[in-house]
Amino acid sequence: LPQIGITNTNMRFIEETVKILKDNKIEFYITPPKITGIGKKPKVEVRIQGQRRVKIFLTLIYPILKTKKEQAKILNDYIDYRFALSRKSLVGIKEEKFWKEIARLNNKNSIKRTLRDQTPNSV
Repeated sequence: LPQIGITNTNMRFIEETVKILKDNKIEFYITPPKITGIGKKPKVEVRIQGQRRVKIFLTLIYPILKTKKEQAKILNDYIDYRFALSRKSLVGIKEEKFWKEIARLNNKNSIKRTLRDQTPNSV
C-alpha cells in the first residue's frame, strides 16, 4: 500500500499540510503529538495512504519538493505501473524492485549511523 508520511515538530507546518490536504479533498490520518525523549519537542505525523491519494498528493508537491525527490519519482512510477495493471494483479518482483530502490535511497540519505556501520579505524 503506497503511503507518504510527513512528520514535523512545527505545528504551523502540520496545520498548513492539513489545510492543503483538506482543500484538495485528500483523506489522511494524523497522529496525536508524541514526545520521543527528554527535552525534545512533540512531533506529529500526517499519513496519506493508498494509490489514488498518494498520486494526487505527489502531483501537488513534486514541483516544489526539495528533499526525497528521487523517492517521490520512484513512488509515482510505481503507482503509474500499478494503475496500468488489473486491480487483481498480484505484487511481484517488479514491485519489489521499486520498494527496494526507495529503501536504498532512504538509507543513503539518512544521517543515522550505528557503531556497526563504522569501520574499526573510524571509531
